[in-house]
Amino acid sequence: NIVTYTGTGVNNRAISHNLGVTPAFIMVKNRDAAYNWDIYHQSLGIGATLIFTTAATRNASAFGTTAPTSSNFYTQDQYTNTNGNKYVAYLFAEVPGFSKFGSYTANANADGPFIYTGFRPKFVIIKASGMIQEWIMNDATRSSAGGTNPINITMQPNSNGSESSANDIDYLSNGFKVRVSGSGVNYNSGQTYIYAAFAESPFVLNNRAR
Repeated sequence: NIVTYTGTGVNNRAISHNLGVTPAFIMVKNRDAAYNWDIYHQSLGIGATLIFTTAATRNASAFGTTAPTSSNFYTQDQYTNTNGNKYVAYLFAEVPGFSKFGSYTANANADGPFIYTGFRPKFVIIKASGMIQEWIMNDATRSSAGGTNPINITMQPNSNGSESSANDIDYLSNGFKVRVSGSGVNYNSGQTYIYAAFAESPFVLNNRAR
């Protein structure tokens, strides 16, 4: 869902989102100032906030001190609720067979982790939450092999850079598997990565990996 609102300067302000379920991923942008996007991800909780830069998570939350609910999300004065400023918020919920928002742990090995989503991805965004690193964004259409595995052509939504091909991932019938050591999706064993994945087809496929 998409919500617009005007800031009030109040900390932990509740804003109705009308999703009917609890959002798992929220992006908020101040429309009146040259500030970074503030990003909530359910795997990080409200104690940490990501932004569309290479930076790691901030300890200070832009989403108040209350976790989102099926009715509201929460904003914080200096980040997402500056008095008089206009904002837009994009909110996403998990839908079985269509969208998934979670995390995985890097092993820094070419035989990287498998991430179960319950569907074949069409579009995936990945970010190392605890270190300075680019956001990685790929899709099932662009790869060196013409749209087949490995999916390795990526963009960086925090950057104005061109495409790169250093992040091999296999898109499978029930999730995705990292096929590269290091790089932007499997660097530093033990590092946590968050992801947002959306399905190629909006229904649950069989769970047999291809």
